[in-house]
Amino acid sequence: MKQLSTARKFKLITKVDIFKKSKELEAATKDEANDITETIEFVQYGLYLAFYEKDLKKAKEYFDEFLTSGEFDTEDETVKSLMEKFKASFE
Repeated sequence: MKQLSTARKFKLITKVDIFKKSKELEAATKDEANDITETIEFVQYGLYLAFYEKDLKKAKEYFDEFLTSGEFDTEDETVKSLMEKFKASFE
């Protein structure tokens, strides 16, 4: 059965490449003067939807709502746990 990779789903949902956003997050965390809340939430919710929402149309709608409201629910999945799960998909 053919399926999309998590990276491809993330890009379709958020319109941003996961690797580009990960590098942005990594760079921002090195400079303590940066406010990284938005970047962390972007990656966290984008990955959550890529992993758990099978309907890409709904995932895009949920993500667009998040961009407007700033509210999201990842059912206790942290950005760290989601990034580890994403990295494990390459091993």
